[in-house]
Amino acid sequence: KRRRETMLSSAQERREARRRQMQTDVLVHEVFSGGSSLSFDSMSSSESDFRYVPSDAEIQHYARVLNNPGETMPHGVVLLVDETQAGLPIVAASSNAEAILGRKADDLLNTSLLALFDEKARIETALTMKNIEMANPMTVSIARACASDIGGTVNVMLHRGPSGMLVDIELLDPSENPFAVHQMARYAIDRLSALEDEDKMCEQVAEDVFEILGYDRVMVYRFAEDFHGEVVAERSTESVPDSYLGLHFPATDIPQRIRDQYMNERVRMIVDAKADYAPITMADKGKDNTSILLAGSTLRRPHKCHVEYLENMGVRGTMGLAVIVQETLWGLIIGHHLEPKFLSYQTRMAIDLLTQAFSMKLSNQLDRESHASHDRILHLHEKFCDLMAAQSVNPGLRLNCLLSRSPNLMDLIPGVSSAAVIYGGKLTSIGGSPPDAAV
Repeated sequence: KRRRETMLSSAQERREARRRQMQTDVLVHEVFSGGSSLSFDSMSSSESDFRYVPSDAEIQHYARVLNNPGETMPHGVVLLVDETQAGLPIVAASSNAEAILGRKADDLLNTSLLALFDEKARIETALTMKNIEMANPMTVSIARACASDIGGTVNVMLHRGPSGMLVDIELLDPSENPFAVHQMARYAIDRLSALEDEDKMCEQVAEDVFEILGYDRVMVYRFAEDFHGEVVAERSTESVPDSYLGLHFPATDIPQRIRDQYMNERVRMIVDAKADYAPITMADKGKDNTSILLAGSTLRRPHKCHVEYLENMGVRGTMGLAVIVQETLWGLIIGHHLEPKFLSYQTRMAIDLLTQAFSMKLSNQLDRESHASHDRILHLHEKFCDLMAAQSVNPGLRLNCLLSRSPNLMDLIPGVSSAAVIYGGKLTSIGGSPPDAAV
């Protein structure tokens, strides 16, 4: 049975491991983008092996590349709205706006967001909310200026950020039934609640997500202390050629900044890794479109390195679901599809609910195991005290009983193979301990 890998024991160790991993991520990015003469042989996750340490400016540039790509995925439209101005003017729009909204991006600039939709009051009400994302998604109709306008029903998602208010607009698939998905997710949560073993929980959630969403492959991907990942559960169709179950992947496969995004956004969908991405058009031609922070947008384009990674695996559509346990990214539930695959915001919310239930089960189990371990140690301490009390006042006999009786010192720490006591210059050991001179 696989040993549970516990989380890092201190905040300092976490920060140090994160720093090392961030440096490695930046180096990999520099090599991939051709911006450095470094080779992969010069990189290591071990601090002592670094031949080059990125500067703060290089780390900031790397984060900017991830969060400010200036392009969006084409299954939806991104608008940037100046919420401080009357009428909510659109100050930036993705270039694919005409395909979904029936209006060119340039024609949308400096016009009112409210003029785009019939249900203006719903958007105005959402703007009064302290947490605007609580209104997401708003299913509204595209306003028609004339009979030939495209019209249609869309999901609108609002996000406030440093650049302004981001508006994500996605078409709805009329064949999709998100209410049925919510019902299936509820039954899956019931099945999950009956399980206590971590391996079985991982297998069950992989099975349920596979059946509910219909991806060709669904994996549960768990992070280790050194940030590398392991596929601990998998379900796939016969069309998927290889199994990843049990395989380990380096920490750089999912960079630290991407993990941070998962902590904030929880669900990430790529409809088609081979799609042509839509550049953002700015109203202010003096500003670059990479000045817009797209963190929080459901339509932010993926990094080119990740796209190439997916193409090498023959994957077109993906979904990542964050498994957050005790405020730490425990791992991901990942869906892979060999063809493009779109799921509505409502369906993504339903499967996120299942993922959160899974996260809660894991968190509760960790709590139970921690309490059980604490109780066990207290019980052992009590037995040790009784044993030593039985040895009268002879300290040598008291210490010797820590090794010669049951329980002994090795029972205090699970997994140890030896223990030793030195008293009065004499060493006594049990188990597979090193030679006395080495001790």
